[in-house]
Parts: sequence; structure tokens; C-alpha cells
Amino acid sequence: MRYTPIILCFLITLSINTVLPGQRDPALVVTHFDRQKEGFFYLADSIIASELASFNFAGPVYRQKPSEPLVVFSVQDVRANSVRFEFQKNSVYIETGRFRPGNHRLQYFKRSAYLHKIDGRYFWGIDGKVPQRRINSLQVEIDGSAVRIPVSAFNDIFEPNLCIRMFITGRVECETAVFASNDGERIYIYMRNGTIPNLYEITWIFRNGKYIGRVIDYAY
Repeated sequence: MRYTPIILCFLITLSINTVLPGQRDPALVVTHFDRQKEGFFYLADSIIASELASFNFAGPVYRQKPSEPLVVFSVQDVRANSVRFEFQKNSVYIETGRFRPGNHRLQYFKRSAYLHKIDGRYFWGIDGKVPQRRINSLQVEIDGSAVRIPVSAFNDIFEPNLCIRMFITGRVECETAVFASNDGERIYIYMRNGTIPNLYEITWIFRNGKYIGRVIDYAY
């Protein structure tokens, strides 16, 4: 079989850019194989997967949607470093702040200037450099009761993007959103953080009033 120059060029490009699951270009990131367990395509719950696919980056690939549309929480308060969402007796409050390196243990890769871990954990938001911003607080109330969320659910999440109120129009534009399943059993807090080539999305998942885990993937 003979390939035309265009097809041959495409095949060469594809072979160069194809990366195995859980891996990225080693020149850009130190691979953390454990965190692939939190990726969208590792979800075992088909209901949660279909609901996430209605708003996340992988949705068009997954091609499954929930049987009923999700409920979208309304934005109640937007400030420079915080945002609050509400729906009936449920609320979500997220506050961000500066990352202060002196308060953390920074580990660099071997003898390089590549930041490898923060406080013993691989992290999201920027590759190999010290982050500028972090999540200070993630507070959730479901049916009027506060939900316990472990700090480990967000202390490796950096360069968060919240909401901006446009100066002229007053319109609010968000990289963060909160959704609930139509039956009220599941709530999803979604954030698209960082910038390309470190743009990523995270969804914290709550079921029956309890935090059950998170899903994280690159979003480009």
C-alpha cells in the first residue's frame, strides 16, 4: 500500500504525538500514575459519568447524557477572591488566596529547578513552578447541613478560576459552576482552572449529603 504525502505526514505526526494513558511529555511534567485513577474515564458509576458528561470537557467524546437535565445553582455573590452558589437549601462557597511558599514544603525533581511536589503531594495548576494562587476554603451545605470535606480534596489544587463580574455590563462570567441531579441525590462542584498548557478541570462529587470523591482531567 502506498500513502500520499499528506497521509504519510499525518501518520508521522500522529505517532509522534500519541501518548500512552496516564502519561504526558516527560519534558513537561513528572508523571504521577496514581492520579490517573481520578480521571473521567476511570469512573465506574455510569449515572455519575453521564451527568458529568453533560458539562465537562470529555462529554462530547463520552456521548452519554443524563436522562433528565441537571439543575444549575445560581450565583449569589461574586467577589475578587470568592463566590457563592445557592439552590433551595443547598449552598457552595469557594474562597481563594495567595499561595505562600514559606508555609509549605517544596520538593524539587532531583537536582533541577523543577518543582515536583508540594507538601509531599503531586499537584495541579502549573508544571514545575511555584503556584501563585490556591483554594483557601471549600464550604458546602446540603439541605441546610454542613458537609465535611477533607482538606486533601483541594490542597493540591492550584491556580483556581472563579467568576468575574464584567465592569460595563455587570454580567457574571464563571469558570466555576454547581449542578444537582434532577432527583436531588447528587451535587457536582465544577471548576476549570489554570491556563493552557496547564488547563484542567475538577469536579467534586456529593451523594446523599456526603462527599464521595473527585474527578480531575486536563481540559484541552
